[in-house]
Amino acid sequence: MKPFPSGCAVVLVLLVGAPRAEAGTVRVNAPPVVVMIRAATNASEQRRERRLFDELGVVLDDFMLMALDAEQPNFARLPLADQIASVLPVAQANGAQIVVWLSFPLQNQVMLHLIALGSGRALVRTIESERSSVAESTMALMARELLGTAYLFEPPKEVPLQVRAVVQGVKAQLNVVETPTVVAPPPPAPPTGRWSLWLRADGNVPVSGQVDAAPGFRLSLGVERRLPARIDVALSAVGAYGAVNRPAAMGASMVSIGGGLSAFRGFGPGALTGGPFVSAGAHWSSFSVGAIRLSTVLPRFEAGAQARLEADRGPSFSAAVGVALIPLRVELQGADSQTLFRTALLEVFLSIGVGWLGL
Repeated sequence: MKPFPSGCAVVLVLLVGAPRAEAGTVRVNAPPVVVMIRAATNASEQRRERRLFDELGVVLDDFMLMALDAEQPNFARLPLADQIASVLPVAQANGAQIVVWLSFPLQNQVMLHLIALGSGRALVRTIESERSSVAESTMALMARELLGTAYLFEPPKEVPLQVRAVVQGVKAQLNVVETPTVVAPPPPAPPTGRWSLWLRADGNVPVSGQVDAAPGFRLSLGVERRLPARIDVALSAVGAYGAVNRPAAMGASMVSIGGGLSAFRGFGPGALTGGPFVSAGAHWSSFSVGAIRLSTVLPRFEAGAQARLEADRGPSFSAAVGVALIPLRVELQGADSQTLFRTALLEVFLSIGVGWLGL
């Protein structure tokens, strides 16, 4: 429904037992009758009544409009209930379904009263406005809207076609205003404070600075905690092994155990998420070439991208690819100062993991 102008008030009164329209009053082919009661007491008020009648003729052009003088000389000073009782017989006598009249209770105020006669009841609606130059045109438009709402729940077969058209227009406006827009709810945020357990296997390939360093295999078992902002932090125990079986390498091998701290940030609204990860750790490593053996602690830093299946609880899987930096390296030399084995400065690795989320 169109918004009422500032300063307007609408009053709805339901009168049960109002005079029932006589059989034959509502005709299918004849236009519905609108009766305007004239009760103005001075020239200014009479001009407003004429303007309202003209404006009603514009907005209700399919209706038959009639203007009748009030039967009581003091109609304008009667209480609203007495005014209603006075105009109802007039409406019935003229076969009208709508009766309107103006009243001027205050110096700068004008009120439009509208009665819509239904089956066995009368709906009374009152519109209040200031006496402006557009008051009558505004009230005429509002009267049409109120007419549509008055017959909104009447059986269609008992409503003339012209009134039905007004009702359909009001229904269309109500549907536009009141029908809620269906918006899909956002996906639930992954729970924070969740514990998970992960088992991962890595394959490492040296790519820079190595001498006879062979691909290695690493296995890690970690406990992970979900923090706010979907950051997963894990503390892991790691074991690694690598060996070179070439004769020139004299059976070089490496065994390492240690631990690391890693962080992963996943993106994506669905079950499959992906994002960057970083880790830092230290490992006690033992290297041997023939009868030569050396043990030391080596730092290790990793960065890369990981993809995983995201769930609140239950099994999950992950895959990652990244680069590892080992800034301190081990080098074994023979008796003639020949380098027999040297660890790599950079390694690339591929990781596959299985986990259980929501411990």
